[in-house]
Amino acid sequence: AIRSFCTSEGASTRTSFALSLAAEELCANIIQYGFNDGKQHSIDVRICKLTDGWMMRIRDDCQLFNPVQYVEMYNESDPTAHIGIRMTQGLVRKIEYISALKLNNLLLEMNR
Repeated sequence: AIRSFCTSEGASTRTSFALSLAAEELCANIIQYGFNDGKQHSIDVRICKLTDGWMMRIRDDCQLFNPVQYVEMYNESDPTAHIGIRMTQGLVRKIEYISALKLNNLLLEMNR
């Protein structure tokens, strides 16, 4: 759905693919690690077209967790460790984590 939306709004094939891949990787991590406490949770993904690119916000109500800081703190020599967030960092121009109202908000900006 992300690829179709972005393509229909004028994104390049590369950008559409990168945004959908990033969403798939990050949401899979949220489900695997955040949904394991027996409680009901939600994930909200929003895509915004900017004048100079795209922004994707992934918001969840799981336990507070900053994946960007985690990868920086545990920068292992194994290149496959934390591959989803590392790959995502390589695809986007900016990635930022914000905790607000007990929600995780991951913001990704990408060029057109």
